[in-house]
Amino acid sequence: NVQTDIVKQLNLDHPIIVKESFKRENIKLKVSQEEDKRHKLLSIFKSKAETSIVYVRSRVATKEISFFLNQHKIPSLAYHGGMSHEERKKILNDWINEKTKVVVATNAFGMGIDKSNVRNVIHFHLPESLESYFQEVGRCGRDGEASNAICIYNQSDFIRLKNLQLSYSFGQNITSRLGLGSLMVYVAGANLLTITDFKGWDPETGA
Repeated sequence: NVQTDIVKQLNLDHPIIVKESFKRENIKLKVSQEEDKRHKLLSIFKSKAETSIVYVRSRVATKEISFFLNQHKIPSLAYHGGMSHEERKKILNDWINEKTKVVVATNAFGMGIDKSNVRNVIHFHLPESLESYFQEVGRCGRDGEASNAICIYNQSDFIRLKNLQLSYSFGQNITSRLGLGSLMVYVAGANLLTITDFKGWDPETGA
């Protein structure tokens, strides 16, 4: 038991223990299949610009997507681990102080950040693991207010993941009618996430 072990190792004397469920009722998990993912991203921010994180899976993509949003009058900053400490610190401070509401980032962004009013965590690319997904969506709605975890995908994501030789999905097959196999997000009321094997999936035939 982790809780008991922590109390024992730290020699705590009758500590006050606060526990919460992993289930976050205020976070809506949304999945959107889009041929034009950039257009979908714009539609999310055009309706209401709120404090948000857009996760992508490469340093180049942080700059490309941030530039695209800025071109469409949605102020944003790119963030990745290749930046200097000073650059990353400034971007983080600007975001925390809401000088800029949107950060487009790799998974280098988020560890140790405690900003309560993040309204949207958007995955522009599918994450490579369930652990990453779980950690990243957990960064929205920490104030208990209604928030969104939005996953935007298309067939290119499957090809990218297959090229990385990963074998996972977020649940049961909801895209078989589209010929995409069993590789996508399923959001249940209990937010159950499961792993499936997509070895052998053919991106050309969808079989």
